[in-house]
Amino acid sequence: MLDAIFKSRMDFFREGSDLQKGSQVLAGDGKTVLEVVDISKEAQTTKVVDLQAGTATLRVTPDHPVQIPNEGGNAGRPLCMPAGKLKVGEFVMLDSGEPVALTSAETLPMECNVLKIVFKPDLPVAVFSSPACILSKGHRKLQTRRSVRGRGKEAAYPIDEGASIPDTAAGEYMD
Repeated sequence: MLDAIFKSRMDFFREGSDLQKGSQVLAGDGKTVLEVVDISKEAQTTKVVDLQAGTATLRVTPDHPVQIPNEGGNAGRPLCMPAGKLKVGEFVMLDSGEPVALTSAETLPMECNVLKIVFKPDLPVAVFSSPACILSKGHRKLQTRRSVRGRGKEAAYPIDEGASIPDTAAGEYMD
């Protein structure tokens, strides 16, 4: 999805549509830096899969690989399954490293633009959508009250327009 969000540095996030060849994002472990080595042009899709595991949600294409727990396999190589084949109750891996059961896995008809991104090294990436949020404003800054007294009057000494400069030379001080 074009609006998918990737973590690219500590406390810095980028949308998928902002990524380009050479961009860097963090892997799911939060430490390893991955580089975008290939990115497709925007493509149109007609189906999406909405996955939910606890509070984590992800909307992807049916062929998108999703990391699942690696039961007794090669521990160094993440095991993935296409999102369209996942069922409710199956476990997926969260960015925290814990496996969580899917509470929802729905394939929906939806037309939207998508990107296919290739990272080097080929490791799982934490991707999320921006959650719905409530808009708020900051507090209004109170205007400083200025006195009306003295407005419109001329300066006390019209020659220097009221400027105050002490009568001391460098190194000399008078009381």
